[in-house]
Amino acid sequence: SPLHIACKLGNQEAVSCLLHNDFLVNIVDQSNQTPLWVAISKGHNSVTEILLENTEIDVNVFVKQSVKGTRENQIITVLLQAAILDDMKSVIALCHHNPDTNVEDATGKTALHYTSCNGRTDGVRTLLHCGADINKLTKDFESPLYLACQKGHAEVARLLLESGAFINTTEKQNEHTSQLTCQKYPLISAIENCHTDIVSLLISHGADIHLSLTNGRRPLHIACSVGKLETVKVIIKSGGDVNIKDSFGQTPIFYCLRNGIFQIVMRFYRMKSKNSNFNQTHKIDEYLEVLKEGNKIMEYLLKFGAIVNCKDIHGLSPLDHGMKTHRHITTFILLKYGGKIDRKYYEETSWLINETYNYELTNLFLLFILIKHERKFGNVLPLIIKISNIITGISANDFIFEEFRKPASLKDQTRIIIRNSIHGITGKEFESNIYELPIPKTLKAFLMNCEIEPLLNIQNEIL
Repeated sequence: SPLHIACKLGNQEAVSCLLHNDFLVNIVDQSNQTPLWVAISKGHNSVTEILLENTEIDVNVFVKQSVKGTRENQIITVLLQAAILDDMKSVIALCHHNPDTNVEDATGKTALHYTSCNGRTDGVRTLLHCGADINKLTKDFESPLYLACQKGHAEVARLLLESGAFINTTEKQNEHTSQLTCQKYPLISAIENCHTDIVSLLISHGADIHLSLTNGRRPLHIACSVGKLETVKVIIKSGGDVNIKDSFGQTPIFYCLRNGIFQIVMRFYRMKSKNSNFNQTHKIDEYLEVLKEGNKIMEYLLKFGAIVNCKDIHGLSPLDHGMKTHRHITTFILLKYGGKIDRKYYEETSWLINETYNYELTNLFLLFILIKHERKFGNVLPLIIKISNIITGISANDFIFEEFRKPASLKDQTRIIIRNSIHGITGKEFESNIYELPIPKTLKAFLMNCEIEPLLNIQNEIL
């Protein structure tokens, strides 16, 4: 109709003229779209205001709309459309005309879900005042509070909490499934997205820090896995148990070991191989920061009483996991707090090395180089990659080094790499420098290829 065209073009004079001549304000086109829908969809706020001044305006006309990226259709109102478009001026204006605030789109989201997700405090407050269901769940069982916490909108989260939003579980009407089953807790959403301020806010309003999640995980497990020290501190100070176990017998300290430096470096090189401009847009330091934060969290847990030699259901300790994933600084931290090497485990499971002493000496010697020479991570990455490749038998291209699978060859190659690395770091020939290095005698013997028995416990010499 002429009114649809005028609204589409944003022509205020034409719209006013047509309405003044009693043109039907709620007339629909072949797509069942009203002039008001067209004006809001095009972002013409001035035209929207003119239309809303008409006393006969109906803001609850349903419009059939295709769902982007699918063949499905959804039936929504102009209020929901305005919220989807993040047009808060129109949302607030529409709320003065008795809209249905709980209409859902194809995903089950209402206008309140969208305004909460976008952090629009005024829009949220207005919708709540108009009767929006504060605890309505989407088809993915997400509440408005969950979405606000996920996106880091603290003020919106505070408003929802003060307005009665459920914090620990929300039953979906006429159904038995709940957030409890689907793990959609606002607290977990805030933890996973590193919003420490919201974590504190939720806990202060009664969020349960002892929630039991999939596989028996607790909020503290999640926080350690994500790697946000400040969040971990908040949970522990609120009563979080540093030795709580999941279904696999792993305490939070195990979750600090989820991403080893070797895996992160390999991911870096894979991304680099796929993108020739990778160095211009990514820095290896960004990956290493994850490791550094994880180590800080581990030390914090240990200081607050985390058991360093606890075992999971497979009989592995945090130190076992640290050595397996080549977390060398992490291994040093665990040793410092009394971690014990389980030689029986390595003797029974290692298909690469018959002499487990060599495996341990190699790892601990690398630790020594990192600590004593105060080298930055970036400077020793080539060294870490070389030794990791040889110890694990995996190259940067994920191919097995067949020639390194024999224990004797592995032992010799490890010795050569470490000797060359010392020469590269100190700038001196290995033979003339080895006696000056303040390292354990057993390591000197190994590097000089002397046939003496390594000590059973070398951690005290290093520490």
